[in-house]
Amino acid sequence: MNFPETKTSRNRALIFNILKVLFAGGLLFWLVKSGGIRPEYLMVEAAEIPTLIAACLLIIVGMLLFAPRYVMLLKGAGLTISMWDSVKISAILNFFTQCVLGSASGDVARYFYTTRITGQGTKVGAAIILDRIIGVMGLFLLGGLGMALNWPLVEHSPELRHLATPLLAVFALLWLGVVLGFLTLIRGRRFGFMAGLPVVILTGMFWAVGSGFFSGEVCPVLFGASSFSLCAPLLAPEFMEDGFIFKKFFKGSKLGVKIGEVFSAMLIYRNSASSVLKVVVLTMIQHLDYGLFPLPVFSDSEYPAIA
Repeated sequence: MNFPETKTSRNRALIFNILKVLFAGGLLFWLVKSGGIRPEYLMVEAAEIPTLIAACLLIIVGMLLFAPRYVMLLKGAGLTISMWDSVKISAILNFFTQCVLGSASGDVARYFYTTRITGQGTKVGAAIILDRIIGVMGLFLLGGLGMALNWPLVEHSPELRHLATPLLAVFALLWLGVVLGFLTLIRGRRFGFMAGLPVVILTGMFWAVGSGFFSGEVCPVLFGASSFSLCAPLLAPEFMEDGFIFKKFFKGSKLGVKIGEVFSAMLIYRNSASSVLKVVVLTMIQHLDYGLFPLPVFSDSEYPAIA
């Protein structure tokens, strides 16, 4: 038997919707007053409108690429949301990331809304952490590929040579550390250590027998970074709920227990390698899309003064 909704529940929903509208309006007002949204940036010359439209289209494409990527990421953790829900979460994420408190606020917002849909906060947190790891690694990969494709330019520029060495070291440490740590959680410490050892040997050989900028300056740093990354197979399992680091530093607090649960939940992805690979590919396409943003629609002399 179906019963009609009570008047009280309707009034409650109406009040809740009014409060949400007021909150959104107050947030927009605060962003304008605080300078988070600058109205003068919304005014462009007629000749620059096509450029502005192109930039907006690229933002939309990036948001639409996020939707299937997020669906695949959650699917790898055993969670399901609709594509339309993912599009809405993408819009909310972009708003908070661009206008409020940066990436952290965007992640908090998508965690809140995704958890409300799925009811699985721990798995959602693990998915968001993995998404951030893939995103950061993707950015460093694009930077590394850019340097590799333009190596003659890097080698003959004193400024770029000073930048290339530390950036490649961070790239090697980040990529190897994360990959070896993940392999260790899947296949064990021995496998993770043996997977990283050839990289250390190879960079050491280039350093020993080569000459020039790459062998003489870059390879020693890469050798040190790759050698240090071999610590990842030793440390990664210790962050799990049965590991020494977790028991020593996290087990005594509710926050620490949650951190351990999230790290343990990331192990779900060891059985979803295809989903992770698809997410990596879509992430790289999204990075390339954002990298295609047109130059700002203002010339140097037209930028509004920043207070």
